[in-house]
Amino acid sequence: MSVRVEKLPHKCVNASPNAQLLRVDNGKGTICEIATYGATLLSFKVDRDVELIARFDQGELPAMYGTYAGAAVGRVANRVGKAQFELDGKVYKVKANVPPNSLHGGAPGFHDVDWVVKSIFTTDKEVGVELEYVSKDGEGGYPGTLTVCARYSLSISDDPELGLLYSAELTNHHREHLSTVVNICNHAYWNLNGKTDTILDHYIQTYCPSWVSTDGECIPDGKLPTVTGTPLDFCGKPRKIGDRINDIGKEHGENFGYDYCVCALPPSEGTGHEMVAPKVTRKFGDITVDMKTIVVLSNPEGSGRKMTVSTNQPGCQIYTGNYLPGKLQHSCVALETQHLPDSPNQQGNPLFPS
Repeated sequence: MSVRVEKLPHKCVNASPNAQLLRVDNGKGTICEIATYGATLLSFKVDRDVELIARFDQGELPAMYGTYAGAAVGRVANRVGKAQFELDGKVYKVKANVPPNSLHGGAPGFHDVDWVVKSIFTTDKEVGVELEYVSKDGEGGYPGTLTVCARYSLSISDDPELGLLYSAELTNHHREHLSTVVNICNHAYWNLNGKTDTILDHYIQTYCPSWVSTDGECIPDGKLPTVTGTPLDFCGKPRKIGDRINDIGKEHGENFGYDYCVCALPPSEGTGHEMVAPKVTRKFGDITVDMKTIVVLSNPEGSGRKMTVSTNQPGCQIYTGNYLPGKLQHSCVALETQHLPDSPNQQGNPLFPS
């Protein structure tokens, strides 16, 4: 097991020339690579050379086609309606990078900045790295100086676990006296076949009986309907992505497909599935996190691989690469565990966790 540090070979549009590549090897055949630029998870290989992460950067970061591929996304992942929100009686306007709304932190987002290596660690149970970034007050329009930590680890086991822990704290609050909003996710695209061809033969199972209903611009309407009877119903048993992908996202024309947040919360309307999500507790360094399994991705008819996703967040945005060009469309899936979309504008909504 080891962590190797070298110069990042990718061209980085806005990065310093000191951007680094961190290669984490658990000594059991699992290897992941992280770029300090964007705290980007570039690679996750099993059996030493089978790549499960789809990438489209063509040697350049941020990822091509606006995919955010593998990056840490923030300060607020997903959408912020009308690119503004109110906090402590003040209206903050953030970058409307998808006019009239803001997506994935606007600009600059956490995916498009240099992070620094905070620590490299090896224990008898895990090996990994911690990266840090200081987002200054006013950056992207967001209030308060925020110090963010991204921790990536591999378990030392034959059945490997990839651990991602994002944490943040206001570090100049005694002077600024400001509150802020934060919602960080990882935006890796997965294909368990070991090659990027299609995601339509993969299966998804969720423990999510509700979903965040949205308008035509993907902004929540404040409701959490039941998934029952919809293409988002992956509850109870695994269902093939390709079986119903043609029936969802039609309002986006040729960019149809899954781009919705399912929730491990009871539905606000309609009859939901009664289910108990498996509980998972993991220790990340000195931090113990209680989580629940929210999504299981599998490829039984191809590679036979299965990936279980557990989180302490209430939602998971399922996105099937609908806006990727040509043959790349629907070649992979992002499973973005996160707080619910547009949460800064839903603070008075009892259905949305604070």
